[in-house]
Amino acid sequence: MEKNADKVRHVFVSHEAKQSIVVRLDRTAQKDIEAMITSFENVLKEKVKAPWLSDWIKPGFSTSSAEDELTATVLMMGLMQHYFEYAALAICGLPSVSLLGTKDDWISLRRKLDDLSKFGEEPAEYARVLTPILDGFVNTWDNKDSPDTKEFWSKIVSGAVEDHICTRVNVISGWITGFYFWNKQGNMIASREQREKRKAATVLGDVNYLTQMAENLPVSYAKVPVKLISEGMDAYLLAGNVGVSRTMAPDGRPVAEPMSGWYLYGPVDRDYKFEGKGSNQEELNAISGLVNQCMRDQGLGDLLTRVGRIQPIS
Repeated sequence: MEKNADKVRHVFVSHEAKQSIVVRLDRTAQKDIEAMITSFENVLKEKVKAPWLSDWIKPGFSTSSAEDELTATVLMMGLMQHYFEYAALAICGLPSVSLLGTKDDWISLRRKLDDLSKFGEEPAEYARVLTPILDGFVNTWDNKDSPDTKEFWSKIVSGAVEDHICTRVNVISGWITGFYFWNKQGNMIASREQREKRKAATVLGDVNYLTQMAENLPVSYAKVPVKLISEGMDAYLLAGNVGVSRTMAPDGRPVAEPMSGWYLYGPVDRDYKFEGKGSNQEELNAISGLVNQCMRDQGLGDLLTRVGRIQPIS
């Protein structure tokens, strides 16, 4: 083909100059390279005049594997590179979202925001920040395919790396940051005045959702020391959002679901204080290390552990 591409051009294509083939890929696909090759093959089938070319190049043996098919497709792309140039564009975002429960469940949750103002000014401001988010959840049930709903979910979260003085930090933006209202010390991360003055990466209604450093996000669970008198030991009881459940859909896309769980573990030093930044993953990994140490030092039989829907974070 290198020497005779122009001589056989009429067999394969009708155009003279090279044409561009651009495929769009779902970045969340598990096998994105294979998907890219298959996408190029599908477009080539439409553009090449010889409909038999793809099957002719493939071995077609009963013992042929998926790798054999992909290899043949790349060979076909190589033959056709005299007439086409190839490019791939990765598409970011969520391919789909599933809300668990019923619409009434989410309406009931939305109504609970009305009670936050009873606890004071800061909780009332927290309710204001959460209201557009909960409204978005409820509206999704009625208008799941509308442009407004798709725009709402496209704003859920975005990550980036920013250059700061002498360091680089991971930052999080999107309306998901609205759930993080107080820091580990119990102070508001941003007042209403600060939200309105600072440049916001995401806006829903009249609420600005500010970019935050990932390492400063507070934990989203509670941990309390418990004295187990019968066992003669101190333990910790922990419950809340403790991780992410990851499964794989039939089409190869990963499915992520927040995992709420609880567990009781010990023996522990009830005066132990975690000295890290306080992020969920950092502290849970530290706790996991303590549990593993107990298992090594005392054996599984001496370790008091009650587990409810919990798995290590990875």
